[in-house]
Amino acid sequence: MVIQPGRAAAGGRRKSGTGKEHAGARPSPACGRGGGGSVNFPSRPAAVHAAANGPYVPSGTLRRAVAYPGAAEDWSVQQIGEALHKVGLDHLKEKIEERSAVGPEPCPAARKQRLAFARLILHNPDIVVLDEATSALDEKSQDKMMDIVTQELPKATIVSVAHRVELEAFHSRKIVLERRKGGATLVSDIDLHSAQRQAAPARPLPAPPQEGSIKKIHRRPLRKAGTHNHRR
Repeated sequence: MVIQPGRAAAGGRRKSGTGKEHAGARPSPACGRGGGGSVNFPSRPAAVHAAANGPYVPSGTLRRAVAYPGAAEDWSVQQIGEALHKVGLDHLKEKIEERSAVGPEPCPAARKQRLAFARLILHNPDIVVLDEATSALDEKSQDKMMDIVTQELPKATIVSVAHRVELEAFHSRKIVLERRKGGATLVSDIDLHSAQRQAAPARPLPAPPQEGSIKKIHRRPLRKAGTHNHRR
C-alpha cells in the first residue's frame, strides 16, 4: 500500500493507537501476536508529525506548547501568533509568553486539538498522521481545520485514522483495515475522488416547452391620430 506525496488517505475500523503506530511512535501490537509489517518512508530524514485526539501539552508557556516538539525559540512570537489566528485561537495571542495560558489540565479538548493544528502549520512536515485529531470539534470547526491542512501543507502526505464520514471529503483514498487472525488485513482501498464523481447526480436538462404552453399575445391595432368614430 503506497500513499504518494500530496495525497490524503483516511482509514477506519481500527483499535485506538493505530495512528501512533503509523507515525512510528510505537510498534504495532499485532506484531506480537503473529502479525507483522513495516512503515517505509520515501527518503530520510522525512519530517513526520502526528496529531492525536488528545495531543500532549507540555508545561510552561503557550509559546513552548505551540512549538512542541520543537524549541520555543525556533519561531518568533509573530509566527506563533499567526498560527494561532489561523486555527481560531486569537484570544490567546496576547498570552504567548504566559505560563498559565495553556496547561495539561484543565485545558479543553477542543482547544488542545486546535493547538495541534497550529503546530502543523509551524512544523510544515512531509507526512502528517491524524489520529482522531478532530474528535472534539464540531463539524464546522473540523472543516476549517482540515481546510488549513490542505491549504498550508499542499505537498504533505496525510494519513487520517477517523470514524467521521464527513472527513472523506478531504481525502483521496479510503483504506479499511480489520484485525483478523494473523494480524491486520486490508479490507478495501477506495478511490474517493472516483466514487464521489460516480455518486454525483447528473444535472437534468431543462424540459422542452410543451405545446400550447406559449401564449400568443394579441394586440389591438393602434388608431391613427386625427381619426375619430362618432356615434349619433
